[in-house]
Amino acid sequence: QLRQNKQYMNNLYGPACGGHVEKGESFTKAIKREAQEEIGIDIDEKDLKFLAIFHSYKTDHVLLFVTVNKYRGVPTIREPDLCGGLDWFDKYNLPQNTIPYIEKIFKGINKGVKYFDNDSCDDAHNNVDSNSSLNAINNSDKYQSRLAVNYLMFREKEGKKEILLQLRQNTG
Repeated sequence: QLRQNKQYMNNLYGPACGGHVEKGESFTKAIKREAQEEIGIDIDEKDLKFLAIFHSYKTDHVLLFVTVNKYRGVPTIREPDLCGGLDWFDKYNLPQNTIPYIEKIFKGINKGVKYFDNDSCDDAHNNVDSNSSLNAINNSDKYQSRLAVNYLMFREKEGKKEILLQLRQNTG
């Protein structure tokens, strides 16, 4: 999705959709809401699959990355004032203007890494109990205002694995 009029990382590609978890909202409800609001698809919470978690020490934000194999609807731009494009790319050949830390997380996910714990994403771990981390974060008031979810959509087309990305532009 080509995002525009945002305050962060405009003119760069990022996840198909995502946003902050609202007070009292679970991760699963947040991603279901964001998927409907931003790209117009309906997903069932039971179909969500955990991919990775990222903790930024600099901002103390926590990002959760999930995907699903099944959804209803066709991904379309639902917020044209904030999104300048929604495009599929080869999963292993992301565009040059992908958000740098997101690109590192995608590459880590492709290698099976599930936990990233610094702003450069150079310190990736695969031996972390992600379910315990998620439960601790989900039940912590400290992180409530800093939680965000990111939904990654994948497909296979003509033998290629592709990922759906949004592009941000025109900082408002």
